[in-house]
Amino acid sequence: MRKPKGKEETEWWIKKQVSGILDATGWTHWMPSANAFGRNGISDFLCVKKPRLFLAIETKYDDMVTAQQFKFLADVHNAGHFAFLVDETNIGDLRGLLSRLSVDSYIPETSTFLRWKTQNPVVDIRISKP
Repeated sequence: MRKPKGKEETEWWIKKQVSGILDATGWTHWMPSANAFGRNGISDFLCVKKPRLFLAIETKYDDMVTAQQFKFLADVHNAGHFAFLVDETNIGDLRGLLSRLSVDSYIPETSTFLRWKTQNPVVDIRISKP
């Protein structure tokens, strides 16, 4: 049995912090539907900022992206946009990064926000008991 998590140890807490940071830095953002009417793998936050910046943010707490989330983030990144994974280890750096982000910005490949690129979602197999 897993130990219960504290208030600041959940993905919901990460999402709340990210939403506040996006508001404070002037990004327009929305959270796509995660129910039966939504599409699997879409990031938790889709964000836009003038003049032509698009950003997808997947939030996690102590977890990996799924294969579908990995594909969506890779598609966004390969299209020339920003695709980030935000978790408990890099949430503190997000405000500064979003404040400096511009169309001509370069995010180094070693950035903690691009850690999703090094994850292997193929091994993310969940076995459910009948």
